[in-house]
Amino acid sequence: MAKVKFESKSDYINFCNKSDVGNFPARYGSTYMYIDGGNKCEYIPLEKNRGYLDVEPKAYPCIMCYHEDVDGNFWGNFVYLEDFD
Repeated sequence: MAKVKFESKSDYINFCNKSDVGNFPARYGSTYMYIDGGNKCEYIPLEKNRGYLDVEPKAYPCIMCYHEDVDGNFWGNFVYLEDFD
């Protein structure tokens, strides 16, 4: 499982762009992102392959733990400071 910390919304979007984490619709072989613990949002476009984000963290800083399955889908969770109280 991969883990990454985000200090801001721009950190989150930059990471997703750089690492190809997100929703990537295609005629064949679409891949999607299923990350719990966040807020649904208006689509945030990614830089390539018509990719987009439709969930963002509720607050910053946070950690996103995720893994990619054999079909290329991303599964994970956002973890926040208050989760450790």
